[in-house]
Amino acid sequence: MLKFLPAEEFLKMLSVSNKNESDLVYEYVDTDYDFGDFDVRYSYFSGNLIIRFYSDEVGYHFEAPIRLTDNADVRGAYVKISEYCRLEAIPEIIVGIPSDERELVLRGAEHYNQGEDNDGTYAIEILTECMLCDELPECLFGDVYLGEFAESYADEYAKLVKNVNLNKHFGYNITDDLPDGSGIDFIKFVRDEFETGESMTFAATVLSDSSENVFVGEGVLYAFDGRGGASVSFRVLPDYHRRGIGRKIFLGLVKIADSLGLKTLYAGVMKENLASAALLTPFSSSSCEDEEKINYSFDVRKIASEC
Repeated sequence: MLKFLPAEEFLKMLSVSNKNESDLVYEYVDTDYDFGDFDVRYSYFSGNLIIRFYSDEVGYHFEAPIRLTDNADVRGAYVKISEYCRLEAIPEIIVGIPSDERELVLRGAEHYNQGEDNDGTYAIEILTECMLCDELPECLFGDVYLGEFAESYADEYAKLVKNVNLNKHFGYNITDDLPDGSGIDFIKFVRDEFETGESMTFAATVLSDSSENVFVGEGVLYAFDGRGGASVSFRVLPDYHRRGIGRKIFLGLVKIADSLGLKTLYAGVMKENLASAALLTPFSSSSCEDEEKINYSFDVRKIASEC
């Protein structure tokens, strides 16, 4: 993943790792240059200088990769920008794109905003499947319903969110952003993330004997790449473990992903999380391991057609 640094740190890093190329970037990395209200950070990938801009009003955007060498991997740099945006859950907006690099940016993206500047370069924003959704989808798989959060789920959702062990395996701790949050705060947070096109979080419920919806867990689709891929995660309240609910949430999320036109889902499972590994392994089309996780890929259409 790209690592973006302030100018001084970037130049120091580059001078150590690439002495020949460090001299080429000084004209681009100038701490005295007036970028207005933008915070500017720099990264390097395979012969390319990559510049990231941020402001509170505009948000993030990236300059088209600047070739530092004749054999610079420009396509790879665009892919790295996409990966960075997906993993950081920020919009993929690139400006200053030469006309002959336009297809390198799109790489199969079907939905995007595009503008052309006077100098003939393009500015492109990739629109993800989440950003294009006006309403949160819903799905009933078996007896588990995935849909919007009702405020009546607030207390149980707070228990789920604040469960330390589940947070570890879930991969994201919402209390990092809302350390003093209540269940209502957490529900508002996930609703806002859908409104801004970052992620889709679904309340998982089952019907009780009295025909009331009982909150049992959540499922999330996130890190959409705008090219048919997204990540998936889910968790179940401890009182409802060992009832097959996690499996139903996962397959319900696959059905929703298929309805959105997604082709591939990704998931990372901690190696110690044997239950999730046992659940997901039979559905995966491929997997690889790092020091901490098993990283899965799932063929959405195949699983959806078989369920």
